[in-house]
This record gives sequence, structure tokens and C-alpha cells, in this order.
Amino acid sequence: MYQGSGQANSIDAQLYGIRPALLADGPALQKIFLASLAAEGYTVLHEHQTAFVPVGFTGSIVISESHMRYRARQRDSIREALSFLGPTLAHTVMEALMPIIDPEERRLFNYHTYEEEDHTLDVNLNTCRGPDAGWLTMAHVVRAAEPEYLFVRSASVPLRRGAIPQHGRYDFVFEGTLQEFLNKIVDKIEANRRLLEERVA
Repeated sequence: MYQGSGQANSIDAQLYGIRPALLADGPALQKIFLASLAAEGYTVLHEHQTAFVPVGFTGSIVISESHMRYRARQRDSIREALSFLGPTLAHTVMEALMPIIDPEERRLFNYHTYEEEDHTLDVNLNTCRGPDAGWLTMAHVVRAAEPEYLFVRSASVPLRRGAIPQHGRYDFVFEGTLQEFLNKIVDKIEANRRLLEERVA
């Protein structure tokens, strides 16, 4: 289980020169995205894909981001405090309190295909696991899609009331080939793997 971060990370990627057969295959695209999210341990809550005539797809995948390690300690403390009610009543009260105690963060993975513009796949992942999150997912997507060229940028935003999004400011900006991108994010992928290991520990 992972400790929730105080930052959201949004990664935008434009992948150019995607194989036309892949861009025209909605189920294959969805399979790539779901496998990529699973590799980073995201829980999929809902998925939707819309096909356009004559060609093209737009889709969204809603992922769950509840901050389990902190919430587990909080739940245990509340359970202990309610123990004087007896097991049955304490359980009933606990169930009623759960939506308040453990609200789930819901984040999105979105994508769009554009065959008329250099066979392009646009992908966006928004996660609240911190600035090191999302890169393992993106690495899987990019490897599977095999673009000839790509443009990627990311920005972190504090998750607190009154936080101002970093309009026009990015933590990471990249333009180049598939292999250059994978080489560039080696450190980010390693940090991402450590985050995932901590989450399941």
C-alpha cells in the first residue's frame, strides 16, 4: 500500500507515426492502456471508448487513488474507539462512516486518435501519487504503440485548497524518438518502481 502524495502529476504525450492498423483497432488500444495502468498498480473503476466515423477513437479510463496506508491507521483508531458499542453495532457505525473516513480519489487516463494528423495518438494521465508517478504507465504505452516520434510534458500541482496550477510551467518537457524518450526517463521509471514496491509492501 502506498502513502498518498500531496501532489498531482499530469503527463501529456503526443505520439506521432503510429501504425494505421493500431489506430484503427479500438480493442487493441484499450488493451494496451489497461495493461499499462495495471503494470503500475492502478485500479480501474470505469472505462469508456467512443468510435468515430469514418475513423478515430476517444476514450477515458477512471482510476482509483485512495491513500490506503494513512487511511488504514485512521480506520483502526476509529474502530478501537467504537469497540465499546459491541462488534455488531460498531461494524454498522463504521460502515456508515466509511464514505467520510476513506473517500476515494478518482483520476483519469484519457486518449484520442488522429489519423489525419501524422497518425497521432494523444494520451493524458492524471495521478495524485506524486511527481514520480505515471512514468511506468507511459513507458508501457510508448513501447506498445511504437511511435516514430513523440512529444511529452508533465507538470505537478500541489493538492491543497488554493493551490494554483502551473500554467505554462512544466517539470519535464521532451521531444524526440521512442528510444531517446525511454533513455531520458530511466530515473523516473526507477523512482516509479520504488513507489510501487512501497505501495505493495
